[in-house]
Amino acid sequence: MGKTILKEIIQWSYDRPLWQQDALRRLIAGDDISEHTIDEFVLMCKNAVGWEFTDKQIPEPVPCVADDAILDDSASLPSVSLLEIKDVKKVNALAPDQVLVFKEKGLNIVYGDNGAGKSGYARVLKRACRARSRGKLILPNIFKEKVEGPATANIKYSKGGDTAPEIEWQDRESPQEELMDISFFDSDCAVIHTTEANGIAFTPLGLDLLPKLAEVCLKVAENIRSEKDKLDLVEHIKLKQLKISPETKVYKAIESINDRSNYDLFEKIAQLSEHETERIKELKSALSDDPLKKSKEVQLRKARIQNLKNVITESINSLSPEKINEIKTAAADADKKEKAAKYATTSLFKNEPLSNVGGETWRLLWEAARRYSLTDAYPDQSFPFVGKDARCLLCHQKLEDDTPDRFVRFEKYVQDDVQDQATKASNNCAQLLSRLGTLNIKTIQNRDSLDELSLMDNELHRFIRKFLVKCQLLRRSIYRAFKTGEWSDVGTVPQSHEDNVNKIIENLEQKFEVLKKASESEERIELKKELQELEARQVLSTILDDIDKEIERLKKVRMLETAIRNTNTTAITNKSGKLTNLHVFKKVKKQFEKKELKNLGINTVKVVLEAEKGRYGTKRYKIILNNAFGDIKAKDVLSEGEHSCIALAGFLSELATSPNKSSLIFDDPVSSLDHRWRRKVARRLVNEAVQRQVIIFTHDIVFLMMLTDAAKKDEVDCNVKNLSRSSKQTGICNEGPPWMGMRVNQRIGLIKKKLQYADKVFRKDSYDAYIPLVKDIYDLLRKTWERAVEEILLNEVVLRFRKGIETKRLKKIADDITKNDYKKIESEMDKCSTYLHDSAPEINEPMPEPDDVRTDILELETWVENMRPRRN
Repeated sequence: MGKTILKEIIQWSYDRPLWQQDALRRLIAGDDISEHTIDEFVLMCKNAVGWEFTDKQIPEPVPCVADDAILDDSASLPSVSLLEIKDVKKVNALAPDQVLVFKEKGLNIVYGDNGAGKSGYARVLKRACRARSRGKLILPNIFKEKVEGPATANIKYSKGGDTAPEIEWQDRESPQEELMDISFFDSDCAVIHTTEANGIAFTPLGLDLLPKLAEVCLKVAENIRSEKDKLDLVEHIKLKQLKISPETKVYKAIESINDRSNYDLFEKIAQLSEHETERIKELKSALSDDPLKKSKEVQLRKARIQNLKNVITESINSLSPEKINEIKTAAADADKKEKAAKYATTSLFKNEPLSNVGGETWRLLWEAARRYSLTDAYPDQSFPFVGKDARCLLCHQKLEDDTPDRFVRFEKYVQDDVQDQATKASNNCAQLLSRLGTLNIKTIQNRDSLDELSLMDNELHRFIRKFLVKCQLLRRSIYRAFKTGEWSDVGTVPQSHEDNVNKIIENLEQKFEVLKKASESEERIELKKELQELEARQVLSTILDDIDKEIERLKKVRMLETAIRNTNTTAITNKSGKLTNLHVFKKVKKQFEKKELKNLGINTVKVVLEAEKGRYGTKRYKIILNNAFGDIKAKDVLSEGEHSCIALAGFLSELATSPNKSSLIFDDPVSSLDHRWRRKVARRLVNEAVQRQVIIFTHDIVFLMMLTDAAKKDEVDCNVKNLSRSSKQTGICNEGPPWMGMRVNQRIGLIKKKLQYADKVFRKDSYDAYIPLVKDIYDLLRKTWERAVEEILLNEVVLRFRKGIETKRLKKIADDITKNDYKKIESEMDKCSTYLHDSAPEINEPMPEPDDVRTDILELETWVENMRPRRN
């Protein structure tokens, strides 16, 4: 299939630009596409659209030819397998001195309880290999290390069966290139498989070239676009800064310059003849007496005289006999009411112990007392409250003697409101005098208007100045009369000559209209247009170099835009889609729907693979519900177990398109599954381990037993490790399964190792230190006897962590268990129990010495050796 696809892609490339054909040739050959190579493609791409180079040698593009050598050399790809991880640093709390070893073939199981370090190793592989979800950067032991620098590890791998150079891995955003063929799957990847559109993970030989070619195109486009962006920022001609009227033909021609503009035409327009140069002088002279400019001057003069006229009018109105009489009457009324208020105060409060009762300050105090009484003190009584038990609102003393009468008199005074009327009358006088004060009648305040009037009519100017001075004197006499009460010396408003000022304003208005019409005459407008065009050509002659540069810039921009269009990846994506549908997607779809779902027991929910629109040379697919009513997402319907299994099926389906048999890594693939699905997943993964390395991280002891059972049944090489932790570190690597997953012989081996250590403690340390060690050994020995009953005596008919009873195995134990077997098992179990439980103080039986313990272990080992032939 690879040769067919490759040949079709090469033939398709003949319709692509030559530089893309060259890029495809290099990709097929496996050449490194470096930044220098991209720069070469940029030069080829620009050269293809007519870009002129003066200082660079343009490489000649070499198209690809579908010869047999290329097709044969690309026939297959080697598989990649993991061998070991060691020297891990800054990876959670993993111990740095551990080596996690994997067998190159078959099934590798890494068991670890929660907190044992399993996730730390899994994170390293997730970040280093290909994964749908790579997770976040790995953190160190944040309780003991500063977060400085990335996590690191040394990873050993094989490629095509040969050991490759060891990788000094560092955590980064992209996977390790050498390990890209190894695939990782966990619960985060499962979410993406069932909720997002995914690109085909593995592509047959040839199809991987199209995404790579699209990536080359994107990089070339990025470089060219960056160059175009720089050109877009260049501004050779700043129209707004040129002194050219926007209405001229020259301005419009400059404004519409493009890459096809003719520079010679601009150069010809910019040349002025001697006659045209003289004509500019003539036009400037003819238009120098500008009516429009003069009309604006007249309008300004009119405004100044109008301002003066407004002052005169306001002065006449404010200083009229009627206004003077109004002020005089208001002053008399205020004086009368003030005297009445003073009399009322004097007569009412002349015998009071304190002065100024009835004054403004006193009134404020009285009103405050009123509010306090009505709101808080006596809200249900009228003010002032002077009844029984009444108290002063300020000192809170009881009202005694003449105090109630005084309160009543005070309130009567306030209610009569004599003082209030006096205040109002005084305020009225103040307002009238204030208006007089705002009159703008000082000559210095009207200096600009008076100066303007003097230029037009000097005699009228003198009259108006005298008028303003007399108005000032009249205002002073009014102020004086208000204070003294003598109004007989107050004069009248002087003669204003207002009519003469109005005539001047009318004359200026007429002159303005005449000048305005003159500035709008057709003849003058035509002369101005002629001058503007000639002056614009003069300016054009000074910027011809900029015009030339701008046309050249726009030509380059157009060529770069064409070059960018030639990097478009749509055709690549379309071709990739067609080839993927033909050679890949149908195969993945069939594998997913007909095989993987069935293998994993997914039959309650109907899901299918559907093709999705691709991007940049890649084809994408997504998992959807089949024949569901409405736009319902699979993730909104599936249970957690179904979700995990379907995602796993999608992941395994991609393997159908894999060009090699590289490793697969699974991190807790069955954490949310029940026994039925766990067993099916175990069988499927073991089946996959027949043809490639499969690595499984798990904390599920039941799943571990299912895997080992399936591996034994299918005769698949199974390598089991278990991880443990100490008080300070995690990820300590141990050979074999954890205790609960060990078979009898493995347990006996572990007990012997523990006895070796206990023997050393017994000989070199204290007896007290030896006691807990030997107790632990007898506890394990007793449990091993129990395991021996399941595994050997009962021939694994019934096993813990295994579903169902193996009735076919009963025939090997029929009439084969003797009384000696019962006695041996019972006596050895009792002996173990003796040393596990506390004895009575008076017995004080000592613990067995190492040689005695070794004898007890030998009893079990001998019994097992004698029993196995009877089972076979």
